[in-house]
Amino acid sequence: MDMTLEEMEQQDIQAVHRLLDESHNKVCFDVEVHPYMQQCLTAALTKCGVKSAEVLMKNVNESPMYAKLIDKRLSEAGVKVERRAYDRDDDSERSGIYVYKNYELAYFISFPTPSMIAGYWNVRSNISP
Repeated sequence: MDMTLEEMEQQDIQAVHRLLDESHNKVCFDVEVHPYMQQCLTAALTKCGVKSAEVLMKNVNESPMYAKLIDKRLSEAGVKVERRAYDRDDDSERSGIYVYKNYELAYFISFPTPSMIAGYWNVRSNISP
C-alpha cells in the first residue's frame, strides 16, 4: 500500500498518541534526565531483540567502531531509531526518540519538556528502564 507523506505523518501522530495513552508513563525530574532517556532507549532496543544493547549503549560514545556495530545490530534486528524535533507548539509533544521494529512504531521516548513545577522536567514514554 502506497501512502502519501501526509498520510504517513498522520499515521505516526496516531501511533505516538496510542502508545502514550496505553502506557501512562510520565516521569518528572529535577535533575539531569538524559541518563533516564538512555536507559529507556536501551530497554526498548533490548525488547526489540538488539543483541548486547546494554553494552553497546554504554559504549556508544567511545569510538566510531561502536557506531558501526550498533548500526549492524539494529539492522539485524529490523530496528530503526530516529530522533525528531518539532518546533510548532502543537507538535512539540511528539519531539523525541522513535524506535521502529519492522517498519512499525514500537517505542517512543519524548524529549524533556518543562513541568508545571518550576525547575522540573517531564519525559513521556511507553517503555520503562
